Amino acid sequence: MPRLEENDPRADEWIGLLRDIHGHLGEPPDSPASRRLAERLLEIEGQWFGNREDVLEKYWEWIRPEPGGREKVLGLDEETMAYIERITDEYLRTDERA
Repeated sequence: MPRLEENDPRADEWIGLLRDIHGHLGEPPDSPASRRLAERLLEIEGQWFGNREDVLEKYWEWIRPEPGGREKVLGLDEETMAYIERITDEYLRTDERA
């Protein structure tokens, strides 16, 4: 999610996660696959941004495509961003109850 250089191992991790996310776009947010993806995404966010929720929020705002606009970051179009929001919201909502 931060600017990744070609030989940064985080790039492979991020690309693999995006590939998996794209493979499950039609999944309900509470499905086991969606929950695993949300957990992986939140782990990566934690590793890269730590407790800097303000920086994380600004980053997602910066990369979010404008409604009807083109993706700003390869692989993060409106549909993908909406799915990511749904699965992470559901994961956090149900995780808080546990």
